[in-house]
Amino acid sequence: MDLTYWAAKPTDEIAKELLQKCKAYYMYLQQSGRLALYKRSYDNYYGPGQKGGQVAFGGQVGELVLISVNQYRAYLKRLLTLTTSQRPSYDCRASNTDHKSQAQCILGQSLVDYYLREKKLETFLKQATELALLYGEGFLSVLWNATEGEQYGVDPETQAVIYQGEIEYRAFGPMDCVRDFTKDTPFNHNWTIPVEWVNKYELAAKYPELAEKILNIDDVVQMFDGVDTFRTSRQIMYGTFESDEIPLFHFLHKPSDALPEGRLTQFLPDETVVFDGPIPYRDVPVYRVSCSEWLGTPFGYSTGYDLMPLQDMTDSIHSTVCTNINTFGVQSIWGKAGDTPNVTDLKGLRLLSSEIPPQPLQLTKNAPETFTYLEALKGLYDLISGMNPVVMGNPQRDMSGSAMALLTSNAIQFSMDLQQSYAKLLEDCGTATLERLRVFAKVPRVAAIAGKSKRQYMQEFVGDDISTVNRVLVDMGNPARNTLAFNMSMAKDLMDMGLVKTAEEYIMVVTTGRVEPMYEYTQSELMNIRRENEMLSEGQIPSALITDNPVIHIKEHAVVGNSPEARSNPQIMQGYTQHIQEHIELWRTMDPVLAGMLGIPAPPPLMPGMPQQGAPVEGQEQPQGSGNPNATPDAPVDAQNPATQKADKVKQPKQPKMPPGTPSQMQESSQQMPVMQ
Repeated sequence: MDLTYWAAKPTDEIAKELLQKCKAYYMYLQQSGRLALYKRSYDNYYGPGQKGGQVAFGGQVGELVLISVNQYRAYLKRLLTLTTSQRPSYDCRASNTDHKSQAQCILGQSLVDYYLREKKLETFLKQATELALLYGEGFLSVLWNATEGEQYGVDPETQAVIYQGEIEYRAFGPMDCVRDFTKDTPFNHNWTIPVEWVNKYELAAKYPELAEKILNIDDVVQMFDGVDTFRTSRQIMYGTFESDEIPLFHFLHKPSDALPEGRLTQFLPDETVVFDGPIPYRDVPVYRVSCSEWLGTPFGYSTGYDLMPLQDMTDSIHSTVCTNINTFGVQSIWGKAGDTPNVTDLKGLRLLSSEIPPQPLQLTKNAPETFTYLEALKGLYDLISGMNPVVMGNPQRDMSGSAMALLTSNAIQFSMDLQQSYAKLLEDCGTATLERLRVFAKVPRVAAIAGKSKRQYMQEFVGDDISTVNRVLVDMGNPARNTLAFNMSMAKDLMDMGLVKTAEEYIMVVTTGRVEPMYEYTQSELMNIRRENEMLSEGQIPSALITDNPVIHIKEHAVVGNSPEARSNPQIMQGYTQHIQEHIELWRTMDPVLAGMLGIPAPPPLMPGMPQQGAPVEGQEQPQGSGNPNATPDAPVDAQNPATQKADKVKQPKQPKMPPGTPSQMQESSQQMPVMQ
């Protein structure tokens, strides 16, 4: 008995084993009826398009009208829009909280946004979700293609061109994702085999040593000995046709106890192995989204499956009504047999003469129950899909805004399974994107990064620049953010909180719905404080600036002083004290106009007994003429002046207690002290 794990077989045997897995999977889809279910869903979704966008006729002589009113596609597209209309907000997380890690998180967040926009990741995410609505589940692979990207150099030994490499995204359905169908859950699978259809001439150019074998693969329809697949069934349905595309299978096995290094094998339907080696990823780089789970199986279940019978009945009723109108739409009249009316032309008018007046026949009339049942079917559509007239764009005229908001919220909650699965797909693909760049992006590359106010600038980076980012989280946000009413309400709230101070900022929030510029200044200040804390902890002394907010800086720098390790290090404490004192001196001498512009409060007044700035300190030699603590070189004090001698004899009042409140309140209280005349 061979105890070797089938996935660990040698290269010359593995392709045959994997092709048997593929054949068994497609046979299961065919015998279980799932392939027929996928076909029906596809035909309903694109039904009118497959019929050329025309009304069809059936029956023996074309007497029946066959019309499709495609509500199926309308409801699924609405579900797709509710799920994917809001652009995700990514939040990168690092293993540490130091300045370098946080800075890398900001870069990582910008890179994910760049790949969403420029590399069409958002398009693939929506495509995978649409496949999930059609077939219950969709998949998206995030692979690294070493032969993509710009040319970086030439190998001096082989003279082969070296490319930067690039991430390759691809969305596909369950027909192109071979798995272990015997499992009762879609999670924790050790392996999968995505099927990619590629141009055989391009593949032959990439692997010239296998070019002859690759170019001889022609009969794709029969590659599984007649076992039906979704791709081959379409070829059979519309006639066998020649194509340059052939299937390239990617066997991906994650590292496990039975296969410690995992495995990545690329092979063709004739058992030709294109590549075989350890998997270069930490997991299987194929990520799944589903409407809901089909319990007890590894497959997903779509709401569309429940809507298809309603679509069939709707088409049948509409076809019946249209057939009746089409057959009897031309007006018919009845008269007594043998009584032929005489017709007289009266210059455009007609005069009918007969013993018995002819009677019209109303044969186009349909039973009222027909249209009543059509309305009932529409109600069933709403009930099963979780939609309602508000979401479908047909609200009642007298409906209040609160009621419409409630119905929209109910529709979103009904699709929560799909929403959560989509959010998980976003997180997985975002994390995988940064993982690919961190591991494989060894040569410098440039990305268009969105900076302040979403201006674009080019930034060069390598994988090490995001080495500490280990996870991406997603905040889906509120779909209502796309509406003008929501943005206006948000702008008003920000204005009431004091975050929006100018008309330009208000207009920006209303028109774009983005609030990042409102906190960009605060974020940069906190990042700078964190960097300064790291320098202080290393014994370095950062420079304070006149524009620093001393209240925030001193409070945040106290983190360094609170550390027992720092307190036991004289070098650190000396630099810490010197930096804090520098903030205090700059605060005392700050221009009030600048402080008001930056929102920095005035420094608190000196407490009784504390030396003022420039006051004599015991043990220090004072300059001549410094008897007055407030004396300056520009305002010398004349001790012989009678007014000065009289003022020195005045008994000063006791200093009142400082009232509670902010530093500015304390200063105001001290300024309002009574002065003796």
